[in-house]
Amino acid sequence: MQREVLVFLIVVISSICYSCQPASKSSNFTEGVIEYEITYNDSLNLKYNTNLLPNLMVIKFKDGNSLNRIEGFSGAIALTYINSKESNSNIVLVKILNKRLFYQENKESAQEHLFFSQMPELRLEKQPEEFEYNGYKCKKAIAHLKDSLNTTFEIIYTNDIGISAPNANTPFAEIEGVMMRFNIKLGNYLMTLDVSRISKENVKSNEFSIPTDYEKVNRETIYNVLELMQ
Repeated sequence: MQREVLVFLIVVISSICYSCQPASKSSNFTEGVIEYEITYNDSLNLKYNTNLLPNLMVIKFKDGNSLNRIEGFSGAIALTYINSKESNSNIVLVKILNKRLFYQENKESAQEHLFFSQMPELRLEKQPEEFEYNGYKCKKAIAHLKDSLNTTFEIIYTNDIGISAPNANTPFAEIEGVMMRFNIKLGNYLMTLDVSRISKENVKSNEFSIPTDYEKVNRETIYNVLELMQ
């Protein structure tokens, strides 16, 4: 069960970097907190109680820095991805029970994204029309995963926020805007992620720093930890 939860965390946290703001407001939105609600299709014959699985993803951003965090097992397992502008680096924090590890790499020398190493190839089909979604001016894309099931899901995204290339270094790099709703299927779990709260508020700069109780490891170690849990 822990393995399935961590795989889920990896897929979800890798898929979103930022979110969006209402179309009626200025696009100069560079600091705040965004929450995504995670729901599960109850009609499926699920092996595990979805109450144990994550139901919220939190994103914080400020001045070009961003932090994505999602937890499972009531916080016993957590993944955090930090995009640090100040240190020009990407930081991965992994918490599994009492084990806390981090890996940091310079953006210029970054190799293949750790979270996407096992993800099937993705093809995106953009739709030209614009529409409002929950009061936001958005567009839509259809994502086709080249897996054994030819999985397809919908992405709703917006360009009404002043963040450049929010999906860079991910399989969603073709989408210029930031995603606010999409679906993922992991095994028997069909999940929907939908923006539930967007708040312009002050974010402390130390949110994007590495906690002092995390142990530094190299890329191979952090990769092996993630691989063991898949």
